[in-house]
Amino acid sequence: TDLRELLTLLNYHYGSKNVNLYFINKEVYPINSQNNIDYITNLTNETFKVGLVNESDLNKVFGQVLDKTTNNTLSIVVSDCIYSVGGSASALSVQKTGIENAFLNKNQKGVKLSTEIVQLNSQFDGIYYDTHNGKHVLKGELRPYYLIALGNDAVMSDLNTKIPFNNGKFEGFKKKLFLTAKNYSDDLYYTLLKTISDVGSYSFNKDYSTSKYKKGIQ
Repeated sequence: TDLRELLTLLNYHYGSKNVNLYFINKEVYPINSQNNIDYITNLTNETFKVGLVNESDLNKVFGQVLDKTTNNTLSIVVSDCIYSVGGSASALSVQKTGIENAFLNKNQKGVKLSTEIVQLNSQFDGIYYDTHNGKHVLKGELRPYYLIALGNDAVMSDLNTKIPFNNGKFEGFKKKLFLTAKNYSDDLYYTLLKTISDVGSYSFNKDYSTSKYKKGIQ
């Protein structure tokens, strides 16, 4: 339901011809459909099986998406975001480094991306594999999944203006996190004026202050 709502809003605000759907696992598979709403509505376990569905490396998925994301592109990844690394903390740390590296490489190419992570819940019927690759058959259980939106700050600001992610718009909405690439600190100005009622002494921290702004107190 929430995905249909999202697609409906994307089609309305950006034009259906500009909204492209893909399956991603080891490769990127374009979805060729005349009507993306109908395609999502009629999606089944069989039509979902595109490519190597049992081999989805999340870091490679994000790497593939980042490769296609430009300064004028909005990319949205839908995933359960489960890393199956056998429950090893060290293995999970390696995965963390891998995804961090993918974003840093994109930044080095001059594309500074902001990221919004939206958690939603949905009823799930099917097989669920936990972090230890344990197999569980679930029927009608609520499971979290995530929308990860990527774009430059202007693109993301436009998205959030047109499509606010909240529980009034999306039934399964739980919470969201917005990570911006823009440094807003230079837009904020403040200073302190010493008065005769001050107790003690203080000065501005030179490590945080610039020629234009005084920031940080020590």
